[in-house]
Amino acid sequence: MAGIIVEEKEADNLAEEEKQKVLGFFETHLSLWVIRGIIIGVSIGEFFSGVLEFSSRFEYAGVSIPVAMLI
Repeated sequence: MAGIIVEEKEADNLAEEEKQKVLGFFETHLSLWVIRGIIIGVSIGEFFSGVLEFSSRFEYAGVSIPVAMLI
Protein backbone atom coordinates (compact mmCIF):
# COMPACT_ATOMS: atom_id res chain seq x y z
CA MET A 1 0.00 0.00 0.00
CA ALA A 2 2.86 2.38 0.79
CA GLY A 3 4.31 1.79 -2.68
CA ILE A 4 1.12 3.06 -4.29
CA ILE A 5 1.18 6.26 -2.23
CA VAL A 6 4.82 6.91 -3.18
CA GLU A 7 4.01 6.37 -6.87
CA GLU A 8 1.09 8.78 -6.64
CA LYS A 9 3.33 11.43 -5.07
CA GLU A 10 5.91 10.94 -7.84
CA ALA A 11 3.17 11.30 -10.44
CA ASP A 12 2.00 14.51 -8.74
CA ASN A 13 5.57 15.86 -8.75
CA LEU A 14 5.89 15.13 -12.49
CA ALA A 15 2.59 16.90 -13.14
CA GLU A 16 3.81 19.95 -11.22
CA GLU A 17 7.08 20.01 -13.20
CA GLU A 18 5.15 19.92 -16.48
CA LYS A 19 3.00 22.85 -15.35
CA GLN A 20 6.10 24.89 -14.55
CA LYS A 21 7.64 24.59 -18.01
CA VAL A 22 8.38 27.99 -19.47
CA LEU A 23 6.98 28.97 -22.84
CA GLY A 24 9.38 30.12 -25.52
CA PHE A 25 9.53 33.59 -27.03
CA PHE A 26 7.31 32.68 -30.00
CA GLU A 27 4.64 31.01 -27.88
CA THR A 28 4.63 33.84 -25.37
CA HIS A 29 4.09 36.48 -28.04
CA LEU A 30 1.93 34.45 -30.44
CA SER A 31 -0.97 36.91 -30.41
CA LEU A 32 1.41 39.73 -31.36
CA TRP A 33 2.76 37.66 -34.28
CA VAL A 34 -0.80 37.04 -35.51
CA ILE A 35 -1.82 40.69 -35.20
CA ARG A 36 1.36 41.77 -36.99
CA GLY A 37 0.69 39.33 -39.82
CA ILE A 38 -2.87 40.57 -40.23
CA ILE A 39 -1.77 44.21 -40.28
CA ILE A 40 0.97 43.52 -42.83
CA GLY A 41 -1.40 41.51 -45.04
CA VAL A 42 -4.10 44.17 -45.00
CA SER A 43 -1.53 46.92 -45.62
CA ILE A 44 -0.13 45.11 -48.65
CA GLY A 45 -3.65 44.66 -49.99
CA GLU A 46 -4.52 48.32 -49.52
CA PHE A 47 -1.33 50.09 -50.53
CA PHE A 48 0.28 47.65 -52.93
CA SER A 49 -2.65 46.16 -54.82
CA GLY A 50 -0.35 45.49 -57.79
CA VAL A 51 1.45 42.88 -55.70
CA LEU A 52 -1.77 40.95 -55.26
CA GLU A 53 -2.59 41.12 -58.97
CA PHE A 54 0.93 39.96 -59.82
CA SER A 55 0.93 37.10 -57.32
CA SER A 56 -2.49 35.91 -58.49
CA ARG A 57 -0.85 34.88 -61.78
CA PHE A 58 1.10 32.17 -59.99
CA GLU A 59 -1.54 29.53 -59.53
CA TYR A 60 -1.51 25.80 -60.11
CA ALA A 61 -4.62 23.60 -59.96
CA GLY A 62 -6.54 26.38 -58.20
CA VAL A 63 -3.86 26.79 -55.51
CA SER A 64 -1.94 30.03 -55.10
CA ILE A 65 1.77 29.20 -55.18
CA PRO A 66 2.83 32.16 -52.94
CA VAL A 67 0.24 31.20 -50.33
CA ALA A 68 1.27 27.54 -50.52
CA MET A 69 4.90 28.53 -49.96
CA LEU A 70 3.96 30.52 -46.84
CA ILE A 71 1.99 27.65 -45.37
